[in-house]
Amino acid sequence: SNVTCVLQDSRGFMWFGTRDGLNRYDGYEFKVFKTVAGDNGSLSNNFITAIAQDRNGDLWIATWGGGVNRYDHLRDRFIRYTVDTTTSFINAITPDSDGRIWIGTNGGGADVIDLATGRIISYKHTNGAQGLSDNDVKTIMEDNRHRMWLGTAQGGLNVFDPSTRQWTTFSHNDSDSTSLSANYVQRVLQDSHGRIWVATQGGGLDWLDETKNAFHHLHHDAD
Repeated sequence: SNVTCVLQDSRGFMWFGTRDGLNRYDGYEFKVFKTVAGDNGSLSNNFITAIAQDRNGDLWIATWGGGVNRYDHLRDRFIRYTVDTTTSFINAITPDSDGRIWIGTNGGGADVIDLATGRIISYKHTNGAQGLSDNDVKTIMEDNRHRMWLGTAQGGLNVFDPSTRQWTTFSHNDSDSTSLSANYVQRVLQDSHGRIWVATQGGGLDWLDETKNAFHHLHHDAD
């Protein structure tokens, strides 16, 4: 009864990730996928955290404790991927427009699978160095300029520009009313006008005016 994520794929199937398996609905009935002991073609873990579909139509399933799975619809089987060896707990999974799969881990930073080469690139927080501001990556989004936005649990919001390979970090600053309202970022979304919306834990909802590098805040008024 705990549904964690929902996706409709390009074939019209509805997919529901739960804490006890992956469910596919074809309009008439459900099919449930679960871990089967001794079967490496089954799901690696029953706790599903995120589902995404890449440009080839393949489904990617993130799990809490079992890493990442790719669903082979022709064989009705799963292919398991070992990404960051420090954690198999995955918060987010997002394909980009260049054929890479971005994976946000719980404490292990971000991993990127290049589907063309099979190479895995890891981005981690390093004290004093430019780059990822926190290793607990909660959400990932690609914008219309192909930049990748990564929300973290303690380090605010990170932006990676693949054209320059540079990172930019937005974080909360008590002395700056236009800074990010909180450093725990739950979700990031770009609207049809190109604005970046940021859902935070404890700080409400922000949208970013990139012309001024300033955030506008929408807070709950308890009164």
